[in-house]
Amino acid sequence: MTIANVIEMKNADGRAEKFGSDDNGHIIHQWETAPSSGNFVNWEKLGSAQLATNMHVAVNADGRLEVFTLENENVYGGNPFHIWQKEPNGGTGWSSWVGFDRADDYSYPLYSNGLYVAQSSDGRLELFGISASAVVVHVYQGDHHLGAWSRWESVSASAGSAKEMVSVALGADGFLKVTFLNFSSQQVVLQQTSNGWT
Repeated sequence: MTIANVIEMKNADGRAEKFGSDDNGHIIHQWETAPSSGNFVNWEKLGSAQLATNMHVAVNADGRLEVFTLENENVYGGNPFHIWQKEPNGGTGWSSWVGFDRADDYSYPLYSNGLYVAQSSDGRLELFGISASAVVVHVYQGDHHLGAWSRWESVSASAGSAKEMVSVALGADGFLKVTFLNFSSQQVVLQQTSNGWT
């Protein structure tokens, strides 16, 4: 079996956990038996079959790992799904794959070159993407790592005509900054502020 798109993260107890895709594009994972041991269990499928399109892995404020991906719908992109450890270090296993709310006009499908996840200064995870209407959109955890996720919404009035995400980063000022390319291949920067986004 050929393993591609490998991402390595650390569990709360220091054990490494690797995520990748198998020959069929399904997400698989393996983890160390002890911190820094270099001994890993065999690769196994992570939940039901999800295609590893633009996979991202993040750490929740309480140390639980969470995986985000797009389930292929067409050549352009698909529906975003996520799966998370039920407790830090994965001792009680993982949740099922869960899709994000479909009730918003912005949400589906998301372009495959536009999925990013970041952690805000208060520890909440925030997922960004480019909608089918070429708008940079996001959803975010409501109450640190325990609350329900928000509905999809546009990042700002300047978030349209988006072709490709470049980066999402937390600045030294404690605010997120989103950079994307528009259809004129010009770089656009959206800056989070205490009053929303520019």
